[in-house]
Amino acid sequence: MEKLQLLAHGVSEIHFENKQTPGAKMQLSHRFAYNVGYSKDETCRAQLEVSVSDKERPDLFAIKAVLFGIFRYDASLSREEIHKSTFRELYPYARALVTTVSVNTGLPPVYLASVDIDTQSVYRVEMDPRGRPAEE
Repeated sequence: MEKLQLLAHGVSEIHFENKQTPGAKMQLSHRFAYNVGYSKDETCRAQLEVSVSDKERPDLFAIKAVLFGIFRYDASLSREEIHKSTFRELYPYARALVTTVSVNTGLPPVYLASVDIDTQSVYRVEMDPRGRPAEE
């Protein structure tokens, strides 16, 4: 068995706002949020939220997408390894989605930058079944 296997993925939310005047220059801002929730049967659900907006006027231009992936993982993997590996699997879908949305609306393509998740700090907050931080 592979140590990590993507079982399913999809988009749970997408929002597009473009009220910019044609030809307006924008400086884009990118934001990401990533969470992984674990079940007892060695599966997990990862959720990636990406937002791209005009840095000066986010009310005039914004793309937000929330993607998810369902994964099966080997119990020998640490939570940090799972977090990083699932991100590496899911992020290319987010990049393709944002670019496709922008191009299909008649805009020049919007590209999300490559992210080297291995150089990023991973913060763990264990959550209870209701989605609240678990008490120690």
